[in-house]
Amino acid sequence: MALLLTLLTAWFFLRLHAPEQFERTPAPYQDYRSDAMQAALATERVSAQVDALLACGSRFLGQTGMYRAAAHMRAAFQAAGLELYEQELQTVTPRTLRRELFLVTGDQSPSGDVPIVNAEIFPFMPNHLQPMVTPADGIVGTLVRLDEATLANRERFDDCIGLLDCSTPNFDWTAYAQLGLRALIVAHPSGLEAIPWPLVAAQRNSMVAQTPVNYVRLAATPGIFNYVGRRLRVYVKTVYVEAPNTTLIGDLRAAQPARDAVVLYAPYDACSMLPDSAPGGAQALQPAILLQVLQGLLPYRTTLRRDVIFITSGASVMAESGVHGLLRVLQKNAAARTRNPLLEALGLKGTGRAHSDGDELTPRMRDIRAEQAANEARRAQIVRI
Repeated sequence: MALLLTLLTAWFFLRLHAPEQFERTPAPYQDYRSDAMQAALATERVSAQVDALLACGSRFLGQTGMYRAAAHMRAAFQAAGLELYEQELQTVTPRTLRRELFLVTGDQSPSGDVPIVNAEIFPFMPNHLQPMVTPADGIVGTLVRLDEATLANRERFDDCIGLLDCSTPNFDWTAYAQLGLRALIVAHPSGLEAIPWPLVAAQRNSMVAQTPVNYVRLAATPGIFNYVGRRLRVYVKTVYVEAPNTTLIGDLRAAQPARDAVVLYAPYDACSMLPDSAPGGAQALQPAILLQVLQGLLPYRTTLRRDVIFITSGASVMAESGVHGLLRVLQKNAAARTRNPLLEALGLKGTGRAHSDGDELTPRMRDIRAEQAANEARRAQIVRI
């Protein structure tokens, strides 16, 4: 009797929690000449695409270079004859409204300041949701080079702007702020590219924190070293804005309709700790390869056995907003079909249709809608800030 009860329980459990239908991986088809694809992915051709994207300029979300890169990707999709779809998005991102550096030559009045033209400053990413803003008259202080000798021997820093020359491995801005420094600048005599960015951008003890504190943190070009010991005035103002961006979806249709498709994705924007300087050299490789794979597939388009969908977006820097925006429209696994596995196990009606606005929501959908409402509320709060 116990054995029979056990078998019935096991049967009912397996029927109640039956596995989803297994999707077999299509067998690869290799009986074709790969010359066209190999030629398209040759180093010099991929490199040419990278150069074209780098020529767009800084590709941080919302900047001119990003929109140029989007136009470049769109033109390539259209030239290839793809069936093109576009999704317009609005993504919250930091934007710099002012970043200026002056030499204080007289009294504390800004009227006598001289603009510094041989050194450029770049604000770091905001500390969490707190934009970086200086007072109306800027921040004034003596530029002090924070080498080991200065840190060991100087008694006061409360009237200073700190200059980290990358000679020390400590980039924890909070430690320097506790010394009383009015602002902190990171620079390297050989240029921005020589700064040890893995340390500067580390998850902990770096130049950006998750605590919303308005403290001025900048990177600068090598010209800043000419002003060590001089009094400077710094103006910085960053804000959060909603930047329009476009997700491009290009469909290379197979000759015959197919049940499945191959999806290829690469973002065309670039991430950076400095929103005003995002050349994205390494990050340009992904969209460059995407475009060359497209070129390599065109000679085979009449023999394709399934669609190949090319997707590129411009908001990867903000938690892959472009990808999430597309998935939100597709509603993947969110409201496709209501199922009652208990009724199905009993052989009763257990499947239903997709949700409409008037349907009663399942617990899972209620959670999703609640999270969506909370996200919209947070977004509205950011807009007000």
